[in-house]
Order: sequence, then C-alpha cells, then structure tokens
Amino acid sequence: MSFTPEKLKGRFRTDVDDAVGGSQGEDFLWSDEEIFEYMDEAQRVFVRRTHLLRKAFPFTPTLTSLAFTASGATGFLSNSPKIIKTLNARMTTNANADPLTVVSFEELNTGFFMRDYGLIFTGDWQGKTGPARFLVTNMQEDMYRLVPIPTIDDVLELIVEHLPLNDVTEASTVLEVTEREDQKTILLLMKSLAFLKQDADVYDKELSEKFEAAFERKAEDRRREIRRQRFRAGSIKYGGIPLG
Repeated sequence: MSFTPEKLKGRFRTDVDDAVGGSQGEDFLWSDEEIFEYMDEAQRVFVRRTHLLRKAFPFTPTLTSLAFTASGATGFLSNSPKIIKTLNARMTTNANADPLTVVSFEELNTGFFMRDYGLIFTGDWQGKTGPARFLVTNMQEDMYRLVPIPTIDDVLELIVEHLPLNDVTEASTVLEVTEREDQKTILLLMKSLAFLKQDADVYDKELSEKFEAAFERKAEDRRREIRRQRFRAGSIKYGGIPLG
C-alpha cells in the first residue's frame, strides 16, 4: 500500500528519531513545512532521474493536447514546463499519417533530419508553410515550433514524460509517485536534504552524503528497470514509440 504524504512524513520522523516534539510539534528538529518541502523536492528529483511519469493523448490534456490557430500563426505553441521529454506528436487532422519527427533546433538547422527524410528546405525554412512534418522542442524555452507552419486550425496530440503536476504541501493527500518502494527511495533523498539544514542540532554533511548516495543507487536501478520494461524486445509500438 502506498504512503500518503502524512504517513511518509511520519515514517521520516521515525527514521531520523525526531521524537522530541510536543503535541503541537514546537520542539521537533524539522517542522512539518520543512518535511513537505523535502518530500516535494525529492519526488521531483526522483521522477526526473527515472522518467517514471508518462502521459498520452487524450489523458491529462494540459500536457498532451495543444490547440493550433492558423490565423497569424508563427508556428510556436506554448507547452508545459512540466514536460521532461516529448516522445511522440501527431496533428489531429493527419491522425492516420506518420507522426511528426521530434527534433532539436540544432538537428533541424543543420539539415541532418531533412536529408534523412528526403525533405529539402531552401532559403528560410522558418517561414515555410504547409502540413507540419517536424516538432522542434528547444527553439525557445517552454515552446514548441511546428515546421512547416500549418495553414489550418489543428490540435497537436502528444505522448510525453513529465514532472509531478502538483507540489507536495501539508494539504496534499496523495503523492504522484505511488509505488511504495519508489516512495522509500524518495525518503532517502528527504533525509539527505534534512541533514543539510543549517542547524547545529541536525547538520551532518557526511550523513547527508550517505543518504544521497543510497538514493542515487536506488534511483538508477529504477531508471534501468523502467527502461527495460518500456524497450523490451517485441514490445508493441505506437507511432514508433514502444509502449508498456
């Protein structure tokens, strides 16, 4: 069974022997607010290390669905800063066509992908219009760029890896990382962060580094496990992206 944030906080206090607080916790070495801040940061780091969280259109449309309006368009679309990596992209009007090729600005600008896919853009490719063939992910921060620029209204459908969507606070009732063993790995980084608190009663750099090293080992093992699950031989593919 998964830990709730409140239960993970209790597990943290037990593990670090923070049992000196009164009924209101005035004498705890770490406040509730501090512990939830550690929990929030540790969950984000764990997800970024492991690429655990993935969403596909039509689920969580704030991440996986972007409306494109052709009138006065520059080809740019705002995306979510929560997205770590874009795995697959399609335009709704071309749902039966091949997915867009997801590329970096550097790759497209050197023409590497244009040669590989038999596309020759002459002159200013940034101004070309027509059915989109490429999705540029890093031309501008928190923005996608469609190339060529579509001339009709459309919707971009995505499969993405992403960070947790919500901060962990005292009001939180669930964590987005739900596997109990993953939550125990998060707990390791919470302890590492806690022992860096600038307080003579708790600061312990050596102990913090010990917990951090344990976290890194566990997170790397989990990352490898996730990769094996997703890219195992014979996995079913959608648009060239292995699922499962």
